[in-house]
Amino acid sequence: MLKSHYRKISDKDALLLFDKYQQRIGRSNSTRRGYQSHLVYWSTFVDDLLHPSRNDLHRWLADRRCQISQSSLNGQLSALRQFYRWLYEFKYCVSDFSPYIPKPGRIKRLAEPRHLTPFELGCLLAAPDMTTLVGFRDHVMMRLMYETGLKSYELITLTFYSIEEIGFIRIYTAGLRDFRYVPISEEMSNLIKIWVDIRRTTIPRRIDILFVTNKGKPFSSSNSIWIIVNRYVQAALGLRRGYDTLLRTHKNVPWSHESPHLFRASFAHHLLQSGCDLIAVRDMMGHVDVKTTMTYLGIDLDYIKQEHAKLFMNC
Repeated sequence: MLKSHYRKISDKDALLLFDKYQQRIGRSNSTRRGYQSHLVYWSTFVDDLLHPSRNDLHRWLADRRCQISQSSLNGQLSALRQFYRWLYEFKYCVSDFSPYIPKPGRIKRLAEPRHLTPFELGCLLAAPDMTTLVGFRDHVMMRLMYETGLKSYELITLTFYSIEEIGFIRIYTAGLRDFRYVPISEEMSNLIKIWVDIRRTTIPRRIDILFVTNKGKPFSSSNSIWIIVNRYVQAALGLRRGYDTLLRTHKNVPWSHESPHLFRASFAHHLLQSGCDLIAVRDMMGHVDVKTTMTYLGIDLDYIKQEHAKLFMNC
């Protein structure tokens, strides 16, 4: 009786339709590529992608736990759970396999998040040659990433209409499926206005993207921003820091908090150090849950509980 409601589909088509679904709900290109990569690797452990067994899952988990960190495993578990929940909800399989997939585990040790000191930030923002078109663009991009906590893919999708007249920038947040508004300084606003004038006169291409290449084309991916920022990291903060990033990339290890994401981490830390409310930091970063912001900043919930207990023990 159940089979009458079951829509047959090939493994290849299932992956393709799932990717289109992820695009429709606002997942970034990098997230979708990651999900596809995780699912393709998972498919090598199963005879039937749409109807895996628990033994398949146990073998895959044993392999993954020996090869990758808990944080990486969490991302892959999330990809699997979403895929099988989607298959069941759209009636591509008879039963929901997602409950058998472990929920992402808690990372017990929080690595101290890396962020730029004010001196390092000043050196990095001063590195581009602002007398050139490319140098001025790069300075504006890096400063905007620091002032707003933008992710790389959010930066390259900004348009002329993302800049509000009242001193805010409007950013589409995939996780919230809505726009968030982040304030920018008057100086930042003036720099953007100068860039817009330069952009329209020297690169008069009919596209609304705010930041483009020197040929007037949109940046192809976030990798372009990583490469640009990494060049200034090498120039301003030393060769070794940039070389470490390049070395990890050469070994096919994902980019870490060096380069562009370093601005986002610095944005969050400097706001918190200046006394900004944690909820406000969460909203400006576009996090759905404040726990994400706390983990991002290296704030351990267990530590907070211990300090809270100490306070009342002394009462």
